[in-house]
Amino acid sequence: MKRMIMFIFLFVGTVVIADAQSRDLNIWSIFETDQVVPSSRKIETRVKGKALSKYRLDYYRSVRMKPTADESATIYTLFKKDWGDNPNYKIYGSGSFENICLMLPRQGKDNRFVCLVRRGSKRNIQELTLIYMEGSISSINELKSLIGKSE
Repeated sequence: MKRMIMFIFLFVGTVVIADAQSRDLNIWSIFETDQVVPSSRKIETRVKGKALSKYRLDYYRSVRMKPTADESATIYTLFKKDWGDNPNYKIYGSGSFENICLMLPRQGKDNRFVCLVRRGSKRNIQELTLIYMEGSISSINELKSLIGKSE
């Protein structure tokens, strides 16, 4: 019985620590609240565990949304605050598709990545997807190649 209780405390502690690692980001308010985009216009996905092992990820969270012009501006402002002067980024696409991917400073054993994917022109954004990932992947190029192989 004591082992079971100890296991539960360890499991809950691990989940809390993993979630806390990402809460230092400005973009976290987009995931956690309706202050930027109402939940009625967001689709959220969370995945962790074995389903991500072939991508060498431990945690994946995304939110897809159809923001207004003001909401888009707020999302980009929050994303740029997290970006700061971080030199570890890649921008893919142009025209009606753009993916900006940042490799954030490592916390614990995992590397962290945040990507912002835009569909539609910069003036007429049709859809934004914000993605947060944690795992053992060592670079954005490696992440892109692993995800590209699965498509």
